[in-house]
Amino acid sequence: MMSYTHVAFGIMLFGIISSTLGLAPTVAVLAVAAIASLLPDIDHPKSVLGIIFFPVSTYISRKYGHRTITHSLAFVVVVAASSTPLFLVHWSYWLAIVIGVVSHIIADGMNVSGIPLMWPSPRPYYFMNEKLLVKVGSPGEMMYFGAFTFGALMLTGVSFFGFRSILHNMIPGFNGAVFEYAQECDGPGQKYICYVDAKVCSEYCGPVSGTPLGMYNNKLIVWNKQAGYRALDKGSVLWAKLDEIGKADIKSVTREFHNEPLEIDKPAGSSLVTISGDLAGTFMCLDNSNIDPVFSITKDKIALHHILLDDLLAKQCNGFVNYGKLEYKIRQSLPA
Repeated sequence: MMSYTHVAFGIMLFGIISSTLGLAPTVAVLAVAAIASLLPDIDHPKSVLGIIFFPVSTYISRKYGHRTITHSLAFVVVVAASSTPLFLVHWSYWLAIVIGVVSHIIADGMNVSGIPLMWPSPRPYYFMNEKLLVKVGSPGEMMYFGAFTFGALMLTGVSFFGFRSILHNMIPGFNGAVFEYAQECDGPGQKYICYVDAKVCSEYCGPVSGTPLGMYNNKLIVWNKQAGYRALDKGSVLWAKLDEIGKADIKSVTREFHNEPLEIDKPAGSSLVTISGDLAGTFMCLDNSNIDPVFSITKDKIALHHILLDDLLAKQCNGFVNYGKLEYKIRQSLPA
């Protein structure tokens, strides 16, 4: 394959694996993956890295030839072992190098000549059906290059520009909204207050919109002032789109109860607080009605799933807690 095809495939493969690992690639990490995707061709004096490292490429080319030792499984092992000091910087750089080299070998295995994966055995290995193998620089390779470039943009292109996933915007759905919520709107640190628009169809068919508050039982809890709480799940959501509407600092505070009166505190200076948890004991609220799916109460148990603190306080619950734990998720709006 040509150098540009190797770079496109290397970035695409890194995007696939990094997304599986929950790693958000940076410009620097993607650059490392791109350069590493060219590394096996250092055995060719006219390749990109071969020209830069001319003495090394000339030596390897004269001693071993092209597509031999540097296109083998042994080369991958050597590169992986020799680059382990990068763990001192960040493990993502090591991963980018290994994936880049592996991507080069896989891509060359899509050529009609194959690669000697088990070198010094000359037996060629292929990573594509025989009918789909292409020649270097042919129109067939250009088709692969276009497909790899598209895949790279979908998987990683937006990561270093700071936009939401292009794929999620092109095909808005429940999984994309949940993934984006977990990345941008949940967890400790500086994140965002977000807003979701969705269309659902189950017992109710129509639009649902509001502020996503958290996940419970594989469902995304959404709230707005007019409609209250709704639980979105994969089976009922036809499409869903998430927007970031403001920066926020998110903190999580846990409080455990052991044989003590029920007292619900309200953090000072907070703009949006939700509570989750379970309490066992003896309880009574001025308003004993359940709020599906975020609040349920019996005489000996209270279960909370991302209910707004203000809504919980409005119920005026009292009682004695034998044991239990509550988690406060505190979102403090930040200046734009």
